[in-house]
Amino acid sequence: MKNHKKGQTSSYPKLKSKINYLTKNEINEFLNSIPPEYNKGVRYYTLFTLLYDSGTKTQEIINFKVGDLRLNSDSIVRLFGKDNKYRTIPITNNTYIVKEAKNI
Repeated sequence: MKNHKKGQTSSYPKLKSKINYLTKNEINEFLNSIPPEYNKGVRYYTLFTLLYDSGTKTQEIINFKVGDLRLNSDSIVRLFGKDNKYRTIPITNNTYIVKEAKNI
């Protein structure tokens, strides 16, 4: 590879990375495929709903503890993640309704 002087550009084309994502229907199909008959199914359904509704990072879900969740009029979840820091995010009605419906 050549060394470039300041202001010169590389002759290599820039690659644009394509972000793949699931459609709303695909997300609903995925969530509905989780069997609710046993406790882990309820747990997974709730965690994936939280992940989807909040934009939570996977590592934050891995670090998640029940005590990090506050459910009341202004429901929030406190997540521990990048750079060993906490961030607080609101919980949408979807996640709150899941919690109530599943009686977690």
